[in-house]
Amino acid sequence: MNINELKQISFQKAEGFENIYFLNGFSSNKNNKERILYRYRPFLSALKDFSANKLGFVSPVLWKDKFERRFLFTDYSKYNFSGKTVRCMCFASDNAMNEEASWKSYNFEEKDTVIRMSIKSSELLFALDNFAKKQKSKVFVGEAIYGASVDEIENIHKQCKKYNQIFFSDSFNIEHYLSLMLLKRKAFIYENEIRIFILHDNKTSTRETEYSDKEKKSTTKLIDFVPVDFSQIIKEIRISPYCSNSEIVKSVLDGSYKIQKFKNVTISRLYENGSELDKV
Repeated sequence: MNINELKQISFQKAEGFENIYFLNGFSSNKNNKERILYRYRPFLSALKDFSANKLGFVSPVLWKDKFERRFLFTDYSKYNFSGKTVRCMCFASDNAMNEEASWKSYNFEEKDTVIRMSIKSSELLFALDNFAKKQKSKVFVGEAIYGASVDEIENIHKQCKKYNQIFFSDSFNIEHYLSLMLLKRKAFIYENEIRIFILHDNKTSTRETEYSDKEKKSTTKLIDFVPVDFSQIIKEIRISPYCSNSEIVKSVLDGSYKIQKFKNVTISRLYENGSELDKV
């Protein structure tokens, strides 16, 4: 979403769900088709997820880009609002066209062993709805908001600055708070990112002392592990074009080893060798 398209911050309850809310006009359907969410993951880490049948939604304090959690612990007392305990997972949207940039950006952890999961949004939302019901929580889904400059984002809290009245209206509430964590710099526009937030309304946010205390303690408390059936939520798994042992990785994922078996495992053809044309 481009920030200039955003006239006001809003949210609405997702039809058919008890605890799912969509931010700023987000829809789980596009052109009458279910939206597919792309999740890039190091292969070995993905195997752990598959074995546990869980997805880990993390506290924003674990985000590597501190700029994106700029407003996480802000004092909002002037709006009679206090920060909440939030967990989040980020996805590329189904209109993310720059596949090459995505493979490269997620290729740093385990080099050539990255996979991309194509996730059916409806199945994921059902799993999240059940989780939220048990945890007495809420789930908010929204597109990242691009287009503002670094200076505009850094100073958006000042009344005289552009976009201030959109994000810091007199009715400032949870939708504004989460939308501030949807703001992303222009450099990342290729991601076309979607963020899913789990909001624990019954907990008051701290500064996540388990992590901020010089990062000495376990980060487990900073993660919500959401039970999922990967065979239901995953439409396709694609293996990185940089993967040198792609056939071995494919054999693991299609069920040759004792993990979840997936029906549709493919290898990216982004750099597949073509044949040179001799004559037309």
